[in-house]
Amino acid sequence: ALLERWTHANGLLWAMAIANYGRVGGWTESLGISGALQEMLLQSWSGVIELFPGWPGQLDASFESLRAEGAFLVSAALSGGETSDVSIISEKGATCRLRNPWPQRSLTILNSDGNHFAPESAGVHVIFQTAAGCSYKVMPSSI
Repeated sequence: ALLERWTHANGLLWAMAIANYGRVGGWTESLGISGALQEMLLQSWSGVIELFPGWPGQLDASFESLRAEGAFLVSAALSGGETSDVSIISEKGATCRLRNPWPQRSLTILNSDGNHFAPESAGVHVIFQTAAGCSYKVMPSSI
């Protein structure tokens, strides 16, 4: 209830009750909320993109265009404990390293040109080269 009451139209929050404290601390404290949520939905600081690493698996969630290390914009959904709709936009063109969201299955990648390809596997990670400005849909192989 407090988040709803203190939220501005642009999504930022007053961090403390204005009636009690005036307008102090409005931006610094509220921006910390988004950092914690992003870390639950996506992590990449290890050089590997991990989807929903801290999110409770029984809760559905989705996100669009969260920024990952290496100039990638990542979108994904989690429903019924299953990851879906994984897409990655490469802003600069680099090697993408992704922790396989379907660890018991191999993956296929569909690029923005409509071409399917299989990424390299390295344990629980998959690796593929990207081109600047291209998008990639990641999905479990049908085989």
